[in-house]
Amino acid sequence: DRIARLLQDTTHGRPLEMAYGPALFSGEVPGPRPAPYICRVDGMVAEDGSYRILEINTACPGGVMNTGTASRLWLEHSARLLGGREVTAGGQEIVLDPACLQKHILAEYKRVTQSAASGTGVVNFGGRLSHEADAIRRGFEELGADAQIIDAASLRYDGTKALAGPGRQIDLLYSKIYPPDLADPRLGEFCDAAVHGKFMLFNPLVAQWHLESNATLAFLSDESLSAGLLSPGERDLAREIIPWTRIVADRRTDDPSGDQVDLLDYIDANREHLVLKPCQSMRGDGVSTGDNTAPREWRAAIRDALKTPHVVQERVRSQCVVAARPGSGELRRMRTGLDCFIFGGRSVGLHARASENDVINIAQQGMLLPVACAAADMMRG
Repeated sequence: DRIARLLQDTTHGRPLEMAYGPALFSGEVPGPRPAPYICRVDGMVAEDGSYRILEINTACPGGVMNTGTASRLWLEHSARLLGGREVTAGGQEIVLDPACLQKHILAEYKRVTQSAASGTGVVNFGGRLSHEADAIRRGFEELGADAQIIDAASLRYDGTKALAGPGRQIDLLYSKIYPPDLADPRLGEFCDAAVHGKFMLFNPLVAQWHLESNATLAFLSDESLSAGLLSPGERDLAREIIPWTRIVADRRTDDPSGDQVDLLDYIDANREHLVLKPCQSMRGDGVSTGDNTAPREWRAAIRDALKTPHVVQERVRSQCVVAARPGSGELRRMRTGLDCFIFGGRSVGLHARASENDVINIAQQGMLLPVACAAADMMRG
């Protein structure tokens, strides 16, 4: 949230520009706080038992509805599946309350504006990212809000109010827009209205465009970018939970051991311990894991990473679970990730991903796993 405030300021500092590029939405009227109000932190429990954050999803994170649905279904049959051993949701609000997302959003709107939202909606663009959109809309309606699904290109802004149709003013929107699409000229009126605060957008543009980028983890990991912006305690925490991450560029930096190195040479020489990721991507697209990439292909990936914004990250090897393959039900040993949903700065639930691929993503032949809580003695058994 502190980074968001700096980015929303009209004086966009050089360290931030090195990490994020030019600010597109500086001067955006503050909305919900924290700015990444609906957030999913993606990580994994490493082989040594530590939890490491690999990505931060601050733009329309997937699973806000499906996670709770899957976990509730699984818990209904858990006694049979586990031979009578008891597990619970363990206080996961996203599992216990199907309207968890909508209640948090409507409550924050009321806190900021001191009024109830009347015109609400779920906004996407060109039909992209339509999964969960109708479930989110229905959740708003079940709480008494008038809600619809809106294409961002159809929204009109007359300088005073945002309209989703003749006479239909919009107060609140939940975004399901693919972040790179925000630069599309057809979304000009939508973005102008959002910047000027003519409706409350969850999440604000600064969270969807800038904070969503993998550059955020590089910003927190690289002391040359975040110097003076983190307290000593925050810096220690960042080192503990965020693997070494750098923006790919022809420059010198410190390696994971603290030694000064030429970054490009270091990436080339340490392929088996590194991952290259686009700064803006979804579904694991464009990710290269060094130990599964031939040296010649790795060097080509480095060259490509200099053309469009990328980060390089220390490889974290996750723990494994035994899970059933979708469709066949065949039990296989898979790598797993553990993700945390954070609404309004507070954890509301978890989900896990599992895959036989190195890139653990549901779109990369991965699958969603529910997370339940069990007594320690049962786990030892």
